[in-house]
Amino acid sequence: MKDAIKYIIDKYGMYYVHYAFMVFGSEPDVRITFGDNFNSPDQLKGVLDNIARLGGQPNLGKALAKAAELFQPGYKGERPGVRKFLVVIVDRNTVGDENFIMRHAKDLENLEIKVRTVFQVKPSLGTCNVT
Repeated sequence: MKDAIKYIIDKYGMYYVHYAFMVFGSEPDVRITFGDNFNSPDQLKGVLDNIARLGGQPNLGKALAKAAELFQPGYKGERPGVRKFLVVIVDRNTVGDENFIMRHAKDLENLEIKVRTVFQVKPSLGTCNVT
């Protein structure tokens, strides 16, 4: 899954795109906020390499609620007036299909946050499908 994020960083860089990163199991945990400063894409990717998975049954509802907080005024690094995108990276066996995710993501869409899903299909190879 980290390979998918690194691909996004390589493709879009850090000048126009600011990143936040959260892992989730039974509880979500924000590891990088939009306000965190990185000197280079390689430094950001290095930090991602050192983030461990969380245990517990994944709770998508809690994770999406926490993600919505990241975009709220006053949250560290929040930038009013910019387009907002959330990329949910999961494996299909963990949380279900895209329709399941999108039903849970309606609140974010109502806040004008575009939600996209990346399903990890071969974790050992780092490949993914974007929907």
